[in-house]
Amino acid sequence: MAGKLCILVILIYTCKAQLAYSDAITIGCDRQPTDFIADKLDGDNGFRLRFHRHPAVYERGNIYRVSIASILPTSFIGFMLTASDATDVSRSVGTFELLDSRGSMFAPFCTHAVTHTSNMMRTRIGFRWTAPSGDNAPCVLFRAVVVQSRGVWYRDEGDLSLQICPEVTWPSTTPVEPANECCAPGSAKYHMTFVGTWSRLTHPKDYPPDYINHWSPFVGATHSKDYVIWEYGGYSTTGVKEVAEWGSASAMENEIKEQVKVGNVRTAFRTKGLWPARGNMSVTFSTDASHPYVSGLTMIGPSPDWNLGISNVNMCMDDCTWLDQAEFDLLPWDAGTDSGVTYMSANSPTNPQEPIREITSLDSPQSPFYDPSGSAIEPLAKLYIEKICRHGTHCSTNTNTHDSSSGGMMKKPSMMPPKMMKTMPPKKMMPSGEVTMPPKKMMPGGEVTMPPKNMHGGEVTMPPKNMGGDGVIMPPKKNMPVTMPPKIMPPKEDTSQVTNTEAIVDCMMSEWSPWSECTKTCGKGKMSRTRMVKLKPRNGGEKCGKKREKKTCNLQPCSRDCKMSKWSRWSECSSSCGEPGMMIRTRRVIEEQIGDGKPCSAVMGEKMCKPGPCPLLYI
Repeated sequence: MAGKLCILVILIYTCKAQLAYSDAITIGCDRQPTDFIADKLDGDNGFRLRFHRHPAVYERGNIYRVSIASILPTSFIGFMLTASDATDVSRSVGTFELLDSRGSMFAPFCTHAVTHTSNMMRTRIGFRWTAPSGDNAPCVLFRAVVVQSRGVWYRDEGDLSLQICPEVTWPSTTPVEPANECCAPGSAKYHMTFVGTWSRLTHPKDYPPDYINHWSPFVGATHSKDYVIWEYGGYSTTGVKEVAEWGSASAMENEIKEQVKVGNVRTAFRTKGLWPARGNMSVTFSTDASHPYVSGLTMIGPSPDWNLGISNVNMCMDDCTWLDQAEFDLLPWDAGTDSGVTYMSANSPTNPQEPIREITSLDSPQSPFYDPSGSAIEPLAKLYIEKICRHGTHCSTNTNTHDSSSGGMMKKPSMMPPKMMKTMPPKKMMPSGEVTMPPKKMMPGGEVTMPPKNMHGGEVTMPPKNMGGDGVIMPPKKNMPVTMPPKIMPPKEDTSQVTNTEAIVDCMMSEWSPWSECTKTCGKGKMSRTRMVKLKPRNGGEKCGKKREKKTCNLQPCSRDCKMSKWSRWSECSSSCGEPGMMIRTRRVIEEQIGDGKPCSAVMGEKMCKPGPCPLLYI
């Protein structure tokens, strides 16, 4: 008897558990809803998978947080999430842990999948995921099914799939710092040139047209070790965010000025921008033993929050000398403040803000840098730094100065860490005190070289200079003071390619967002959609259109129950004595039934009445 009772209790508990989820939409192991027949819709409709660390790599055995979220004001009622071997999706990888046991559960009979428990509307659901360990840990493919409403669902496309590979070595944010404080004497002055290589030939996917592609002003400073403008793994300041998203350097300059007051900055610099993104940007800066680091950034325009730049580059060498020359390949990085994945993505603030990270070729299939093979992204620019002079009467090193070269204003910035550093060939001492330097090769745009200077004897004569392929020859100079070996002059920039202030630029707006949910389920509601201005018109260009549209929806009348008045009092009995009679009462209809509402009932009620006997009549 006890055994039968136990079985009965188990059956009752199982039935209750099944009833708790009986109304929920179910998703089968084939990752398709089973409660309705409808094809999945294209795209992701603003739903996305988020891997709450770096989206391209994982460390073996570590625990990460994975979530499905909506970046639009749109909720969802069902989901399924799986993690599998990227080369064999039938093999599950890693282990999920539920964070919300009321809203999520492990999918019945499905290998290593998590799903919803009910049709509750939500905009986010999260899980912990433990990465596989071992040397043979594979790349992991996360895939999600999202059901927005009955018959409306999405699967795998866009940001609903995410591939994570194990242990990729990150490029160094900065060159290795010397173990000790900078020991180089005096100060040094440098000339820095930014040369963009980003073009339709080098990066053809979705390359923006010339009337909107641009580089924002390259802004930065030379600073002490106590100040960091930006770095991988750190979080963007307001100044970095405004450069990254809008190409505005004002907030960044204000932040740098605050660091000047406390002695952390020697030279602040800002170039002009480049619009379109052709030509060079150049600037000079100074360093000393207390401020040996240089950092700077520029925005890739247009973009959500992508940048190029250098961070914490130490110009002080271990042998107590100043670096002669350096060259950097600049790759794109993400400021962590906007979740867009294309050049022209609508504004989509990342909340909470994410750390600064390198953009990789596996971030998103929609990205202009996407490559399913995971190969390295081609550099978008090169940065050349060359020492002009070191501490002396002919080396003016004004603090906190701004210098600019070519360019035009822009809309958003970009940053990148240094990739490669090269030093100049050593100087060779010649007999009789003669010092010569090998000719230097110039940046793209023409190889400009100067013959070595003969620096012995009383009179120093410079050979004629060819100033960069434009046919201008400078006459020889005599009786010049002997100060330094020859250097290469940067190529003269073609300002016709750099500035285009008279060009007519039409307004450019983002795509319309999806329509919002209707404010009413019946009885004439409203729904709206929005779009953003990505580029304002200039020089008489076409004006921007509406940024918001509205329309009516669910025009069908709402169902309504019939509404009736209260009953009147009962009437007097129809028979005063003797035979039974009838009494009646009435009520009226105040509002008729509409749709599936409760219908009206009787407007008149009646009941029998039994009066007393009639009195006897005596004649």
